[in-house]
Amino acid sequence: MTADAARPVVDALDNDPLVVASFLVWILGWLIGLLILAFGAWRARLVSLWVPLVLTAGMVLEAVSSGLAPKLVVSALMAAGLIGLARGLRPSRVESVSVAGR
Repeated sequence: MTADAARPVVDALDNDPLVVASFLVWILGWLIGLLILAFGAWRARLVSLWVPLVLTAGMVLEAVSSGLAPKLVVSALMAAGLIGLARGLRPSRVESVSVAGR
């Protein structure tokens, strides 16, 4: 299949309101879900405050910037935040944190 043959299919998908709505729900769910996870991990004292703040800054910068340099900064911020989140949520770390009331 060539690019010219696929063009009508791509155009039809781009103009389908159900596809657009599904895509928007997916993107918003991913963005909001990641922030809820990050701030929840901070509130549970699994990660430092810088982790959700860096992820928030990366998402905001992604939304308002264009060009190569800002996108590289976004990539660095998101990588740092996701690595910090992963380190805080690793199984040995989660098991070692005491839970109130236990």
